[in-house]
Parts: sequence; C-alpha cells; structure tokens
Amino acid sequence: STLIGFLCELSHALCDRIESQLPIILFPLLERASSIGNHSFVQRAAFACLWKISLSVGYKNISFLLAENFDCLIDTLSLRLCKYARERSVLERSLFGVVDIILRSIIYHVHPASSNVENGDK
Repeated sequence: STLIGFLCELSHALCDRIESQLPIILFPLLERASSIGNHSFVQRAAFACLWKISLSVGYKNISFLLAENFDCLIDTLSLRLCKYARERSVLERSLFGVVDIILRSIIYHVHPASSNVENGDK
C-alpha cells in the first residue's frame, strides 16, 4: 500500500500530466482494488488512489475515468488472457476482480445517461 500511496501523491503533484501514465498504472491499480485476493486495506487504498487520479485528470468519478480508458483496459485484459491461453496456465484471481470492477463501472456510467435520455436530456 506504500506504492499505492506514492501513486496518489504523484497524481496529485502531476495533476493532468498523470494521464499519459494511465496505460501503465490503471490496470495494476484495478487489480489491487479488486475484492478478490486483496486485503481490505489495500483495496481501499487502491480505490482512494483511483479517485484521486480521476479528479487529477478532470473526471468527476472513477466510472468516467474507466469509461474514458476502456480501450486501454480491454487491450491489457486481452493480452493477459491470450498469454494464459497460450501458456495453458490458470488465470490469476485478480483478473476476475478487474472484470467485475470494469463491468460495474460501465453499468454505473451508462445507467445515469440512459435515464437522462429517457427524460429527454442528452
């Protein structure tokens, strides 16, 4: 969690310049934010860091951060899945947690938008 704390402080110091580093740090943070295989302290620290990064780059919450970086996350996930398939090895449990976080985020991100469209808003 010390490394996660460092990332929080780095995102605060770099503000929106941390955005260029998101392809490197986002997926590992999501792995730590997963409830699968992580201590609750690590999980909370990872979510706090994701929250701080979201605000640093100008998103109103983590859902928007993940939605805007969905392509990068899917690329990383695909590469990992291909690696496991090629090696015929067992998937890391944390991957299931990352998929869960991404899907929940998409549902959260899309749900308010769909209710606004139903009300005539865009």
